[in-house]
Amino acid sequence: MRSTTLPLLLSVALGLALCECAAALVVHDDAGSLADRVRVERVSFENRRGVRVNALLLLPVAGEQHHAAILLQRDLSGRADDLMPDARLLAEAGAIALLPDWSLGGNGYPSDEAELWNFAAGDLASALDALTGRPDVDPQRLGFLGLGFGASAGAVLAATDTRVRAAVLVAPEGDVGSGSYSSLLYPPLSLQRFDALPASARFRGAKVRPPVLLQFGSSDGVISTEGLSVWLAGLTAQDEARWHVTSDAPEARRERFSFLAAQLRMRAPQ
Repeated sequence: MRSTTLPLLLSVALGLALCECAAALVVHDDAGSLADRVRVERVSFENRRGVRVNALLLLPVAGEQHHAAILLQRDLSGRADDLMPDARLLAEAGAIALLPDWSLGGNGYPSDEAELWNFAAGDLASALDALTGRPDVDPQRLGFLGLGFGASAGAVLAATDTRVRAAVLVAPEGDVGSGSYSSLLYPPLSLQRFDALPASARFRGAKVRPPVLLQFGSSDGVISTEGLSVWLAGLTAQDEARWHVTSDAPEARRERFSFLAAQLRMRAPQ
């Protein structure tokens, strides 16, 4: 009869390794509630580079035992609560929402474009580690919502991390390096090392990624026509692209919510 000792030991060792990789969310204090349906906590977690990151965590007061969870990443400038209206809408529908208070692409990031996106996506992945470490999070219902640079980094995350089941990318920026757009790449995309490509090229070249909603401003003075086209070139039949006057327009926010709610099987807010 075959011994089960070795498989058991391997299972235990694997479980310990996974636990060590998950960045625990440390709760610092209760920041209050929103309309009696959502609790807000100030938390922190350690990213994969050993840096402690402060964040806001929105929790539904009632609902199912295991919740969908969404990571929300702001643009380079601004504050963690810039996406609070989106986070509140999601939490009122029963999801857990995490808003890290960091500036992706800031101090400690490399100047090389490919490595910059590796760092940014790695930081976002560490936030997913923190979320999936919670017993009330359903790891099969993880979503992402990003704005500007955060959207570009989220595109890389969606193209490389299979835990993400739906992503909303609001006004993703053009790639950092001049002339590095995916339509201009040489050698062709299929011959490039995937982990050395700029953000939009990874989005376009991903073999497997979740459904994505792209949102753009109808009169955006920052994103060029070329910068817009390389993101649209990466869309497939599972994706959507929409234009709004501004990203914080009520209809744009409702559209983001509806997309994530449908993909992550969430209920409508009460």
